[in-house]
Amino acid sequence: MKKSWFEIKNKGTNEPASVSIHDEIGIWGVSAKQFIDEIKALGDVKRINLSIHSPGGSVFDGLAIYNSLVNHPAKIFGK
Repeated sequence: MKKSWFEIKNKGTNEPASVSIHDEIGIWGVSAKQFIDEIKALGDVKRINLSIHSPGGSVFDGLAIYNSLVNHPAKIFGK
């Protein structure tokens, strides 16, 4: 089932991955565990295009998501 408020797309390692969060971060929206699992599943991408439009949420989940992006070897580009 596709969630319109959270999406990670990747067409291959030579193409940029697209990451979008359009809901709360944490228990009512995208959890850090869910996000981190999907970021790891991207594999060896070189670039991640990131789009976050969140009203807020859990500081702890937000920090975990942030750290997973900082520690990912891809270059992160925000919109």
